[in-house]
Amino acid sequence: MYICDVCNRTYLWQCLLKTSCCNATEREAIDANDSWACPGACINLNQNEKKSRSTFRKERLWKSHGTQPGSQKNYKTRVKASIEACKQSLNKFEEHIAAPDLSQPAPDEHLNDLQKQGFSAI
Repeated sequence: MYICDVCNRTYLWQCLLKTSCCNATEREAIDANDSWACPGACINLNQNEKKSRSTFRKERLWKSHGTQPGSQKNYKTRVKASIEACKQSLNKFEEHIAAPDLSQPAPDEHLNDLQKQGFSAI
């Protein structure tokens, strides 16, 4: 798999060959480079355009998650608030669970052991 350093698109080598974007002799040069720009969208961009596209991609990623880079405090605050809300919901649920009243006789007290297991009375 080849991953574009600018836009993070992934490419299979066979797809690059089939679309005539690369040929077999270029593979060694591509493998030797630490950075690679996809032939479809990013190879013809200058350095400023590559940087702009990469920055734009990162900003869109952060916006989709609702935070900005470096705002870990905001993230931690939201997680803590979410955990507290979950704990409160759990406590409220547990309060509504009816506990058995042990002062009252059990409803199946008049049945023998076999009847309690589902066998009919003989």
